[in-house]
Amino acid sequence: MTHASPSPGAWTNVTPETITPGLNAAAAAAPGGINADDAVSAPAIMDTAHHHGSNRLGLRTMEYIVSAAIARVPGTAKVSGTWKKIGGQNFPRMAIQMDPDTWTVAIDVAIATVWPSPVTDIAARVRSAIAEEVVAMSGFQPTRVNVIVGHTIPGERVTAENVAAHVTKQPWHPEAAPSRIVSPAIPEPRPLRPTTTTNTVHIVSPDTPTAPAVRSPEATPDFVPLPVEVAAHSAASAPLRAVSTPAPLPLRSPEIPPEQPLARVAAPAPVTPWSPSAPTPQPLRPLTIESFARHRHVQAPDPEPLRAIEIIPLFGKEQP
Repeated sequence: MTHASPSPGAWTNVTPETITPGLNAAAAAAPGGINADDAVSAPAIMDTAHHHGSNRLGLRTMEYIVSAAIARVPGTAKVSGTWKKIGGQNFPRMAIQMDPDTWTVAIDVAIATVWPSPVTDIAARVRSAIAEEVVAMSGFQPTRVNVIVGHTIPGERVTAENVAAHVTKQPWHPEAAPSRIVSPAIPEPRPLRPTTTTNTVHIVSPDTPTAPAVRSPEATPDFVPLPVEVAAHSAASAPLRAVSTPAPLPLRSPEIPPEQPLARVAAPAPVTPWSPSAPTPQPLRPLTIESFARHRHVQAPDPEPLRAIEIIPLFGKEQP
C-alpha cells in the first residue's frame, strides 16, 4: 500500500472556504490542478435550488460521480476479474459520507494506477478532479478528499504531461433555442363606406280594430218569485188478507235399544323367562409364530466425489 503525497500542503483537508471559489493553493499549483476561475460556487447552486424546491442526491449517485472522475484521469486503472482471483481487491474503492442538510461530503478513495507512471501526480490529479466534479455535478462541498494508491498493474506508459493535460469534465447546460412563434399582425381598421340602394320597400302597418263595448246586465229592483203549486196524489188503501195457521204436528218419542251384557275379557298366562346357559370356557391353545427372513447386507457402491463447477464469464472476464 502506497500513500500518494505530492507535497506536505497538498494533503490538507479541503474546507468549504478553500473549495469556493477554488481549492487550496497547493492543489491548484499541482500538475493538472484546479483552475480557480473554473470553480463553481456550491452555495449559489444551493440558493437556486432552494428557490425552486429541494434536491436530494443518493449515495449511489455520489459514488457514480466519484468513479467517473477517477476513470477520466490518465494513468488510473480498474482492477477486477482475474486480479481478484489472485487475492487482490477491487479498485477503485471508496468511502463516502454525505450530509444532505449542510450539503457537505467527505470522500476517501483507494485507486489503482498503471506502471510505469508518475503515481504522485496521478494521485494529486485524482484528488482535484474528484473535488471539482463533485462541486460541479452535485453542488456538495467536499470537506475531505483523501486519495490512496493501493495497487499498481503493468500497462501503457503514462507521462506527467499526459496527467497535466487532463481537463475536468464540466456539466452540460442546455441552451434554450429562440422561439419561432410569430404573433399575427392585425391591420389598422379602415373606415366603412356608406351603402346606397334604389330599391325601396313599402312598409305596411296593420290596423288595430276598435274594442267592442261591454254591456253589464241590470237587475230588476222589485223582483218577486212566482209561487209553484205541487199536486199531491195518494194511492187508495187495499183490503187486508186473512192468514191461515197450519195444525200442529204430534211429537214422536225416540226408541232406546235394550242394554247388552258385558263380555268377559280373559288375560293371557304369564310367560316364564328363559335364561341362556353359557358354554364352558375352553383352554387357550399356544400359537406358534414363524420367524421372518434374516436381514441381508447389501453392498452399495461408494459415492463419487462432487465435481467443481466452473463458471465461464459471458464477455471473457468476471464482472466486478
